[in-house]
Amino acid sequence: MKIKQYLKTLLFVWIGASFASACTDKESEYTDVSNADGIVVKCELNVADANVVTNTRAYDPTKPPIKSLSALVFDKDYKYLYRGSVKSIEGNTVSVKLQQSQNVADQQRVVLVANDDAIDKTVFVAGIGIDELDQQLPLKTDTLLKVKSDTDIPLFGQTDLISIGKQSPITTTSVRMLRALARIDIGLNFKSTAPNADDAQGLTDGKGNAYTLKEVALYHTRTSALAMPAPKNLSGDSKKLGVTAPTLPAECGTYTNKDDEKPGIDYSLSGNASVGDIFLAENTATGENPDGPTMMVVGIAYKGETTYYRVNIAKNQTAERLPVLRNNRYVFNIKEIRGRGFATRKEAMELSADNIEWQLDINDLDNTGTYVSGKKYFRTNYHVLVPGTEGAKVDMDFITNIASFSKDNMTLGLMTGGKWTAEDNPKIDMSIPGNPTPDANGVIKGKIRFTPNTYNLNDSIAYSLRVELPPLDAFYVNVTLDKGRLSYDIVDAKANGIYLPVMKLGNVTKKYELIPGVHTMTVTIRTKSDYEHTDAKGKMPQWNLHTEEVNGYQFSGKGTFTKGKTVGAYKEYTVTLAGSGTPKKGGFDNFKLMSDAMTIDDPTTLSVYKNKVRVTVGYTPKTMLTYSSYQGTYGYATESGASNAFMTNEENIGLEGTLPVQSIKRLRASRGALTDDFTTKLATNPDIVLLGYECYLGGNYKKYATALADYVNKGGIVIYFCDGYSTGNSTAGVDNFCKKIDGCGSLKPSSKNIPASGQGTSKGGTFLYTPSKTLEGDPFLDGPFGCLHGKSWGQDRKNSVGVGQLPNTAVAYTYNGDRSDLTYATSWRYKGLFWVGDGGFIAQDQRTGGDSDSCTYWTDATGIPLPCSNTTPLSSNSIAFGNMLYWAIDRAEFQGTTQYEIWGKKNY
Repeated sequence: MKIKQYLKTLLFVWIGASFASACTDKESEYTDVSNADGIVVKCELNVADANVVTNTRAYDPTKPPIKSLSALVFDKDYKYLYRGSVKSIEGNTVSVKLQQSQNVADQQRVVLVANDDAIDKTVFVAGIGIDELDQQLPLKTDTLLKVKSDTDIPLFGQTDLISIGKQSPITTTSVRMLRALARIDIGLNFKSTAPNADDAQGLTDGKGNAYTLKEVALYHTRTSALAMPAPKNLSGDSKKLGVTAPTLPAECGTYTNKDDEKPGIDYSLSGNASVGDIFLAENTATGENPDGPTMMVVGIAYKGETTYYRVNIAKNQTAERLPVLRNNRYVFNIKEIRGRGFATRKEAMELSADNIEWQLDINDLDNTGTYVSGKKYFRTNYHVLVPGTEGAKVDMDFITNIASFSKDNMTLGLMTGGKWTAEDNPKIDMSIPGNPTPDANGVIKGKIRFTPNTYNLNDSIAYSLRVELPPLDAFYVNVTLDKGRLSYDIVDAKANGIYLPVMKLGNVTKKYELIPGVHTMTVTIRTKSDYEHTDAKGKMPQWNLHTEEVNGYQFSGKGTFTKGKTVGAYKEYTVTLAGSGTPKKGGFDNFKLMSDAMTIDDPTTLSVYKNKVRVTVGYTPKTMLTYSSYQGTYGYATESGASNAFMTNEENIGLEGTLPVQSIKRLRASRGALTDDFTTKLATNPDIVLLGYECYLGGNYKKYATALADYVNKGGIVIYFCDGYSTGNSTAGVDNFCKKIDGCGSLKPSSKNIPASGQGTSKGGTFLYTPSKTLEGDPFLDGPFGCLHGKSWGQDRKNSVGVGQLPNTAVAYTYNGDRSDLTYATSWRYKGLFWVGDGGFIAQDQRTGGDSDSCTYWTDATGIPLPCSNTTPLSSNSIAFGNMLYWAIDRAEFQGTTQYEIWGKKNY
């Protein structure tokens, strides 16, 4: 007895009338095969029946799913040959006549394109490849915008290769028709994971206050699609045809650009709990167009206020963005709202909200199977996915007029090599809840319930459900037992390691990619069950945890449950997740731990964990010892004036500032001549020492020079604004300090009046550095506060201290950079010393006017560094000072006295 799909007689009478008119007056435009020798291919169209109760859509029975159809014939290499002739409709079969070949080995395939009235038939030229042809069959934008239900969507299907040799018999084949568009359903708290469009239950805050879904807007949607998918993006035979990737037109615009608030598809609601009629074109996950992958913004009202949340097309809120594929349905089940969203759609689109949790279920829009014998029929779904968790329940709808149908008619088995064998002990139990009985018309509507009787932890088992219903022949439904979900809770989590953002230094980008084994997340998992055992196949249960990507990086890990610690009625396991990626900017990043496990408290709920782990991205806190004998004058020690405003403005120095450091604690040594207070504070091992005008190290202050040199030799960082010699700061004082530092060389200090660059003998003399390719990306010249190549920066008045006879490890920044001459700003590659030969380098109290002779360091009123407008050329001292601090903080992080070992290696 033959198994067929059941389609209403009225539907096919209508289709037949359409085909008959389509194949009369216009058939002469194409190769006419009606009178030639040929064979007839009978195509059983696998199209969803309007009357079937289904978990994908309740179809409108008044609208036939196929309104028009083109039958295109290709050879085995997908080269177009001719347009087939639709001859007749016989029951549920469309008959297409093909030209017969004299070569018995010749094969052809039929491609059916339905519901595309605007198809351009002039593009069907003999010999054109289907990859080229599919690009010439775009769906109009108006068509995409006006789709209101599944019955309006263009369809595509193709047969397997058909033998068209002389002795070929009439051929019958089943063709699965794929919709050209995807569908999205979104709602608040659906009853099931694969719901109808109207079964959202809504959400409340637990106190009687309801959330209301008010708006749904889609961004980065394609303005065009293709009627035909590319063959490379198809899988399966003609009966189980599926898509693996989007097929995009050559020109694919979007409705919106990233900075445009106007969405591509916009729904305004009034109290609705769900939206189920969103149809859209295919799109990539990575966004091959500049605007990126498709996303949604939902407006949700709470207590009269509507705020906005971004919802990515991503599996269960992970960072794994998914493509939009034709013939697929994406069901977004909003399970929890924990707080306020963003004030505008644009903010929500550009940022990721943490206060909303959703579950995404994706199901290929399988057409519904109908099995018929005479007037008897049985209709159900082709495929059922059962989660492999003991006690989980999945229902499959059915409708039949065979009164004897019961559990006894069904048997689970395995299909091997086309042969079905009953399974002795299947891991799924079956039942028919409620024992439904026939209605007045003899029709039974009910559900077949599948319940796993064990945890299936490691494999997906593909069963074939054999259904035997006289007078129907036996038929099969695919039932897949998926991997199980373990039950555990997260009781503790913390991040390990130091995280730094990308720094842009001129044309050089300095990246701090996470290091395996250093940047990790430690998580404690609690279970009720003891998972330290193998399953029937000898495999250990696995945990699997991950976070979404935040700020360019993420954490993930998986492993088996071993060596757990018994804590009361529970067992706890400490596991490690590995970090990967590169942080993009400084600040606080909140990571939410996610898993496909269930919580031990509620085994029916898929858990998206609320646990948040905060990671700080920025240089670790630093201490800075500052000293100047004139701390109250001109801000020489950053304790007052514009340099103080610079250091305390978080736009300059702060986690989200130009120099992303967590904090700087400044220790102030006693002003006036150096005392033992200085060495006492130096003994606390500060990260950075900043010496301002005027630090005497000669004569009676030799012991302080020795202590300071020892500090540098141990890895300490010193910025030294030296100045003209006096009785206390002699050449011997410089020798006492510099020549005791390993690798500084035989310095030749000298005092010199620097030319004033047009300002006169008492105004703003300047240092000037000539660019060098070898120093591209130098932390001082190309620092984060600005480029200093070729810029003027230097002393406040006239006298400065230079040093000469520099070793190769020194970087000379001033004048012509000649090491044999005296240089006035120098750093050492392998020592933490930055020498500036002018104590008034940061003199700036009069930054708004007045004594401009002493004020080459300028900022705005809040401390943002600016070139000094009182000098010609402009002096960039404030920018230079910021770059010096970056040099010092970065060096202290990796090569200082205390920090670098945390990174696992000395030089990052």
